[in-house]
Amino acid sequence: MALLDQGHLPGRQPLLSWQAAILMIGVAPVLEELAFRGAMTDLLQGVLKRLTIADTFALAPTNILTSIAFAACHLPYQSLQMSCAVVLPSLLLGKIREVTGAVGPCIVTHAWFNACYLMIAAA
Repeated sequence: MALLDQGHLPGRQPLLSWQAAILMIGVAPVLEELAFRGAMTDLLQGVLKRLTIADTFALAPTNILTSIAFAACHLPYQSLQMSCAVVLPSLLLGKIREVTGAVGPCIVTHAWFNACYLMIAAA
């Protein structure tokens, strides 16, 4: 499946395919948040607790490590700059997980971020 529509007009940005939009707004936020703000966060909290490193800072070590891993996972299909650009939103998503204790709000926020990115990119 091609992420970009190859039938774009000369001089204009390629249009995103509807399949890519579904992936970016519906599928990716669910899978990525379950993996990173769900499983990885829980795993790191357990490890850090055993090492007596508590998540008591403004930015929890768990959130920082998860955000670095999240950015690193974007490297294979995004530029270094775009991969680094996801660190700040990832830290916000981690803070949402810390405050709410749930992954659901992270999924919704992530989908909103991606939808906004698509609207800006299409403009």
